[in-house]
Amino acid sequence: MGAVAELLDFSIKDFFAVDFKSVPHTEVYILDILKRGGSGHWSVRPSPSGSSPEALGLLRRQKPATGESLSLTDITDVGDVEQPGSATYDESADAWTVTGDGRDIWHDQNDFTFVHTTVQGPVRIEATVGDIDASGPFSKAGLMLRESTQADASHGYVGQNAGRNVELLWRETDDALTSGNHLSGEEPRRMRIDRVGDRLTCSIAGPDAQWHAIDQRRIDLDSRVAVGLAVCSTVPNRTSTAVFEDVAVRRLAPDDYSESSSSSS
Repeated sequence: MGAVAELLDFSIKDFFAVDFKSVPHTEVYILDILKRGGSGHWSVRPSPSGSSPEALGLLRRQKPATGESLSLTDITDVGDVEQPGSATYDESADAWTVTGDGRDIWHDQNDFTFVHTTVQGPVRIEATVGDIDASGPFSKAGLMLRESTQADASHGYVGQNAGRNVELLWRETDDALTSGNHLSGEEPRRMRIDRVGDRLTCSIAGPDAQWHAIDQRRIDLDSRVAVGLAVCSTVPNRTSTAVFEDVAVRRLAPDDYSESSSSSS
């Protein structure tokens, strides 16, 4: 089972029941997110051998971040949108309501509303994607980290669409095409993105409130990045609105992801 080519297949409905640590010869598993010809099965494989010690340490620990708490301060319509986006924060509910237009976040299109802040160095954002008032079946709401607010910037994203499928999106370098994959889902999920160096790790919390890393990849990023909440209607000139609950943005302190500190967990 040590070889990357040897994949552990399972039905996605059983994902949260899998004890990845029980599989021999590997310590960290990442969802490969390769759908098998309509079979409804997905694959898990050992994390790439090139993963940095810091990134692997963070995956092993999955513990609360201890760094400085940050606030979302800006709203930007990225790319071409016909209806300006908007955002409000309800302090009593600790929830953001974000409304956005945009053709899509896919391939050569990056058109959406982004509520964000700028951060230098390692950072984590997490939130629960609550209600989604969708304009179409592919309307999406989620967490994003990107090199800038330019439409051609490199980025990583984890969120949910109108059907509550979990969606992963990424553009590994500026001017490349955005690619992505989906996992089946039925309900709101708490989600997280961790950035350590040029590695982004996307995680979701299961019904047991335990975090599960579902993707890690290298994204070409400057030391300063924009991190926040993204909403895209995928229906031009129509908006979609999403509620993000318990949004938390924190710098990652070295103790949150270092290899040495992970060895005891």
